[in-house]
Amino acid sequence: MTNVAEIAQTALAEVATEIVQPGSPVAETVETSADWLRTLTAWVDVADGWVWGLPLIGAVLVTGMLLTFMLRFVHVFNLKRAFRYMFRPETDADVKGEVSQFGALCTALSATIGTGNIVGVATAIGTGGPGALFWMEVARRACSR
Repeated sequence: MTNVAEIAQTALAEVATEIVQPGSPVAETVETSADWLRTLTAWVDVADGWVWGLPLIGAVLVTGMLLTFMLRFVHVFNLKRAFRYMFRPETDADVKGEVSQFGALCTALSATIGTGNIVGVATAIGTGGPGALFWMEVARRACSR
C-alpha cells in the first residue's frame, strides 16, 4: 500500500510540471524568487555568524559590568533584603492579593525555567539534529538512577 504523502507529492509534482513549463513567465518568476532567496539566505548566514559569536558574548559581559557599576552593585548589597522579603511571613496588612510573595517568585521562576527548557531542547534538536536527541536520552537515563 502506498503512503498518502507519496501520493500527494507525486500529484503535486505532476501539476507543477503541467503549470510551469520551461521558458514560461511563471518559471522565470520562480527562478528569480529562488535567486533572491539564496542571496538573502547568504546575507543572513553572514550576519548570524557575526552576531552570535564573540561580539554578542562581549556585548553581554560589557553591559552587565556597566550596569553593575552604574547601579552601584545593587544586586549584591540588597541580596540579604531580597531573601528576607521573599521568605518572611506575611501579615494581614501586607496581603493585597491572593498570591503570596513566595508564590509569585515560584511562578516567575517556573515560567522562566520552563521556557528556557523548551527553547533549549528545540534549539538543540534544530542545530544538532538526531545526535542531540540521542545525547538527551543518554543523559536522561544516566541521571534518572
